[in-house]
Amino acid sequence: MKDLDNKIYESIDFLRDDILEKADSIRQIERKQSVIKRIYKKTPIGLKLGASFLAFLLAVVLIISSINPLPSFALTHVEYPDYFDGVSHSYSENINAFYQKFICDYLSGYENENMLISPTNIYMSLAITSAIADGKSKSQILDFLGDDVESIENNAKIMFRTNYQDSENFKVRLANALFLSDNNNYNMDTLTTLCEKYYGESYSGKMGSHKYNKALDNWIKENTFGKIAKSGKHMDSDTSIMIATTQYFEGEFQNKFDESHNKTAAFYISQNNYVNCTFMYKPIGIGKYYSGDDFEAICDEMSNGYAQGARIWYILPEEGKSINDVSKSVTKFILDNDKSKYKNKDLYGDVNLGLPKFTISQENDLSSLLKSNGITDVFDSDKADFSQLTHANGSTYISDYISASTLTVNERGCKAASYTEQFYQTNSAIPLINYSLDFDRPFIVVVTGSDNMPMYVGVVQNPTK
Repeated sequence: MKDLDNKIYESIDFLRDDILEKADSIRQIERKQSVIKRIYKKTPIGLKLGASFLAFLLAVVLIISSINPLPSFALTHVEYPDYFDGVSHSYSENINAFYQKFICDYLSGYENENMLISPTNIYMSLAITSAIADGKSKSQILDFLGDDVESIENNAKIMFRTNYQDSENFKVRLANALFLSDNNNYNMDTLTTLCEKYYGESYSGKMGSHKYNKALDNWIKENTFGKIAKSGKHMDSDTSIMIATTQYFEGEFQNKFDESHNKTAAFYISQNNYVNCTFMYKPIGIGKYYSGDDFEAICDEMSNGYAQGARIWYILPEEGKSINDVSKSVTKFILDNDKSKYKNKDLYGDVNLGLPKFTISQENDLSSLLKSNGITDVFDSDKADFSQLTHANGSTYISDYISASTLTVNERGCKAASYTEQFYQTNSAIPLINYSLDFDRPFIVVVTGSDNMPMYVGVVQNPTK
């Protein structure tokens, strides 16, 4: 009874303090209003009218700046699905070969820094590029993707429809668009094909104008839910075509981290250099633990709503091995549909996962990587062939191939976003654990979608950056 009385008195004290605080705030506001009224009474009528006019202009500017100019430029419009489509078709057998080479090449380029890229986003972007290219420009892209036109169209459709989801605790949005110059004429049959088979919208406007670049920024911001606020590079007067593809991923863990278990610990950037950062801890069922010859891995499943399969993988190289050393074996592991061979049958119970909270971001110019894989003509103003889309005066070619991604992992789950642009120019207590795995040195992180394909691949070199 005494405890109850104390709680009642504490509640009364709290309410009293809250009322006094609000009353003090009201008095301060009234004093400020009184000062403003006295100043206003002494202000000449001309200044009052001028101030009122400036306030009106400011309101007009704010309203105009908040208007989204994107719809005014639209040529075609995509109807996005509201839910997981459940496509039953299979990817072509060759898509794994593309991912194998692309991811391995990317991880092999590790240079002691945070890295992040979206392989599915790159595949979709190249698929769209192949649809508007012709001749040798087209064949070089098809060779790199490792498939014929029909198979690539089918892969792109499956990729989009199996991953596109929008539920309360799980959201994946893929979006594609062409931003075209209103100085040129374009093949509407090709634009219709892009819309129907690749879910690609088309827009036409004045290249280099503030309004058109704002439309591009709004498109990127809208389709990444604000995670990426604007384009890494704006269109200028020389741009004739720009392809933009975005991908957004947000999901909560089935088994969330308990923030009360967090603690500050060392993350070793190198053998003799470390940073202190916040580590999260939780038990993971032993069935989610995997090991290869030169790495260990943990699978963290997402709450997918009505879909299945989305996961985030944390992959720790064997001590003494670099990211470059394990790039081939890790890539093979990521793409292996039968991971039972990586199970450790000697462990029982749970694994205690220790993981740093992190956000990693990277903007990549993929021109060199694509050129090294045989895609050269599209970057050459004398050889590029985009006649499936336009017969514009002067040669239309790719000047920049930019991809940007960002990924955040915290106690609740994972948020990630990416975009790719191509610029074409005319001219509770933790239970007993029998094994612990702390990711306290550089590791690889992979997000796979409902189709088990790698949506994001990254390296956490320093979780504090």
